[in-house]
Amino acid sequence: METIRWTSTSKNTKTGSIPTAWIGEDKKACIKSCKDSKCPLLNKRYGGKNGQINTKTKLRPCYAHNGQVAFAFASIIRASKNPSRYSIKHAFSKALRSARMVRLSAIGNAGSLSTEQGDEIMKEAKANNLGVLGYIAGFSIYPYWRDKLMASTYTLKMADVAIKRGWRPSTVLPEDHEGETFETPAGNIGIQCPAIYHKTVNCNQCGLCVRKWDPVKQIKRLKNMGIISKRTYRTIKHHKQAKNLIIGFITHQ
Repeated sequence: METIRWTSTSKNTKTGSIPTAWIGEDKKACIKSCKDSKCPLLNKRYGGKNGQINTKTKLRPCYAHNGQVAFAFASIIRASKNPSRYSIKHAFSKALRSARMVRLSAIGNAGSLSTEQGDEIMKEAKANNLGVLGYIAGFSIYPYWRDKLMASTYTLKMADVAIKRGWRPSTVLPEDHEGETFETPAGNIGIQCPAIYHKTVNCNQCGLCVRKWDPVKQIKRLKNMGIISKRTYRTIKHHKQAKNLIIGFITHQ
């Protein structure tokens, strides 16, 4: 069974201070979880494709296994001689009152977790009135997570494939993309990540990437908060594919 550690709070300003998962017994196991998912963003030094999506699309490799996130993970590993400190029950019970969700995960791919671990996460989150925020690489390999996490995709066409298979996806938009909303070749609708596009809201306040939550209700909430315009709200609300709302990122960094 894969090792998963939980911290109750976070210093990540984009996500907000929410309980966060760290997947893998050690760095090697963590990297393996990403490699097994066939994530194309994994750095080639770890056996990945270094961001090569296809012959026409090249993205920057994933940052997680290098730099600040990796250093934080190493510190957690060193401090985990007391397992209860990083248990799911401890982390969720110690979450800030302002936390609306938990993050799965800061590093490592959730596809490596067992269905029993997945069931426990969803059960504990529900018991603590928390949503589950997360993206899974290799969505076609891990159908268990279809109704629990967002599918990570890297092109608009890939996002269409994910939706056709019953997922709600996030995707990477072209660097020259303009506009808050967008449509895919198959006619699905998406919105740029509000935390990046507006910079006046974080993930915890937003809620659009919590798979279990209705995206139209979250869009309405953002409209009422003054984050998105009434025009954007109406555009999405009345779209035939609003329930499959895609979250787009100009950069996955």
